Amino acid sequence: MKLFKEKKTRYRNLILILLPFLLLGGFFGYTAYKAYKTMTTGDDEIEASPKYSLPEYGYQLRANCTQLQFDIFQELIEAITAEEVDDAKVAECIAKNYVTDFYTWSNKNGMYDVGGMNYVYSPGLANIYVNARDTYYHYLNYYLDEYGQEKLPEVSSVEALNVTKGEPMEIDGTSYPVWFVKVHIEFAEKEGGYDTSNIWKDHDIYVIKNEGTGRYEIAQAYEGY
Repeated sequence: MKLFKEKKTRYRNLILILLPFLLLGGFFGYTAYKAYKTMTTGDDEIEASPKYSLPEYGYQLRANCTQLQFDIFQELIEAITAEEVDDAKVAECIAKNYVTDFYTWSNKNGMYDVGGMNYVYSPGLANIYVNARDTYYHYLNYYLDEYGQEKLPEVSSVEALNVTKGEPMEIDGTSYPVWFVKVHIEFAEKEGGYDTSNIWKDHDIYVIKNEGTGRYEIAQAYEGY
């Protein structure tokens, strides 16, 4: 290619060609980072409120949480701070908080604003986040333009149908206690809104416990069971 044959201008021309791609990549990278950092944060007063966060576990409500999200987060606070902690109850609360935030779009700002990431297995967060963007959240920007945020899916109820303790699960060479939580969600009816009939309502969630940190995390999540 002639553009690269002149030694004096070779590197300059190469930089000029690559510059738009570098700038574009940097923009999207910054956008993704900003969205990830702000997906559960609000103003300082909300972040400091014990009703909105459990900082020792890394759990935090988003500032624009729905009433249901607020209510089930209070259930989680009560369960995990109880004098005698019931692991199965905490696992149930983690699963309910995860699916309610993940499948609610009515308080999300775009495909990078993925819900429920507070609760997933920390070392696998990046992969889970990218997978969510490539699947359920893939066309969210389009739907925001098509329907408007208010008309998008909002989980209106969540019920844990069954919670059972399984055999320890090994992940990355470490064995974790695990609970299998079956949950069912329903969506708010919104006239003229996004059709939620094709969204899975039943979910099978695997919740593990890190004995070292005391943190409960989503290790696996399946739509339908």
